[in-house]
Amino acid sequence: MAAIAAVWLVAGCGSVGQPETASRTAMVDAQQAFALPPVGGPAVIAVVEQRYPNATEQKIVLRANGRSAGENYLLVQFFGPVGATGRGRDDLRNRPLAVTNVGAEMRAAFPGVTMARSAIFVQNEYGPFGYAIGRAASGDTCVYAWQRIAGTPRPPMIFRSNGAIELRLRLCDGGTSEAALLSVMYGVRIRAFFASGAWNPYGTPPSPDAAIGQLGAPIYPTGAGGYQPLLADTPARPAQPARTRPVRRAASPAPAPVAVPAEPLPAPVGPPIPPPPSATGAAPEAPAATAVPSPPTNASTTDDAAPATPAATPTPASGPAPLMPSRPACSAAQEAAGAC
Repeated sequence: MAAIAAVWLVAGCGSVGQPETASRTAMVDAQQAFALPPVGGPAVIAVVEQRYPNATEQKIVLRANGRSAGENYLLVQFFGPVGATGRGRDDLRNRPLAVTNVGAEMRAAFPGVTMARSAIFVQNEYGPFGYAIGRAASGDTCVYAWQRIAGTPRPPMIFRSNGAIELRLRLCDGGTSEAALLSVMYGVRIRAFFASGAWNPYGTPPSPDAAIGQLGAPIYPTGAGGYQPLLADTPARPAQPARTRPVRRAASPAPAPVAVPAEPLPAPVGPPIPPPPSATGAAPEAPAATAVPSPPTNASTTDDAAPATPAATPTPASGPAPLMPSRPACSAAQEAAGAC
């Protein structure tokens, strides 16, 4: 007995390490969360982790705008080879959903709220899941979703280490629709695993599409969101400027004419000029022509010569006749000299 006591004493003196807490519940960083909500979904407030002999559970507390009592969370349970970290506790219940009392879970999560189960088959990237919708007394819309990921529903005893993953989503919000709440379940991303080759809750990977490599079966670069571009920063086409109609402005009124006083005409210079005869009026009377006496002839020729024919008096033209000056009478001496 003394030898055994000495061995225990030496072993106790030689052991090293850090102290451990007696509690199996701990707060861990959000970066160590087993699963996360989709990008743009509710934010992660805290992660509470509990360890069991057969599993490790994390309650990922989510932020929401609801007014109903209770926490919003994403519950993740990983069943697999956890080692000796959860010793001293009972095993976490691990059974298929067909024998799981989901109704009791909902009553515990939403006390006093009537939840309506959906009978429509739905699935996300990890397989089928179920959900229920209810309305809290505060007016919040609430969703409760459940999912089990397991490759073999009832594996043989030798393959029980294949593992399984259980998911539960409890979320209430006052300003979000049912579809928006349910989209969180579609966008959940599992980001943890056990480092064991025997752990595979996802089962056998599905075979590739039979159309791959076949003639007459084109495959386009499309995904769940449509065409998948290669350039993430494709420049957008510049927007064409909108054509604007020219604005017609009303014509400004023309300025009123300014009366300019007429300047007085200068006084006429020189003798007055009579106006021309009017085209329509009667022509003014022409003054009587002054008779011009014919010149005297020689006495030697007066007897032989025939009497002279009086010269024809020219017909006055239309209009006023020119005034001719009269010749003065000849004196006796002028007549004798033949000057008249």
